[in-house]
Amino acid sequence: MPTRFEQQFKRVAVPNLVRQFGECIQYFPGGAGSGRDIDALVVRDPLAVASEVGELLVNALIIRVENNECRGITAEEIDTGRDKVFVALKNGGTGSLRSIVQLLSDANGFLRFLVQ
Repeated sequence: MPTRFEQQFKRVAVPNLVRQFGECIQYFPGGAGSGRDIDALVVRDPLAVASEVGELLVNALIIRVENNECRGITAEEIDTGRDKVFVALKNGGTGSLRSIVQLLSDANGFLRFLVQ
């Protein structure tokens, strides 16, 4: 059972963090079809990514979205290896289609995954 903190963080903090610091990406379930626009927190720092996954990866990003079927992606619908996102490798850069390779966490209202 989630703690009171987890419940309030999911209800209040997650949407506010995404609204204030997020950027629009497109999510493509199954890697094809028309994408769905969602707001996400994108970590582009290679050292931060390395500390999360345990190794230094080239052109890897960590993306956090709301674990929500309306405003984000749910943990149940994500399919690593098939799903893709359209996101820029550099802040303000041109976006490209990238594969979701690993689900890192679905705790506290955020869905966190690795993109390459």
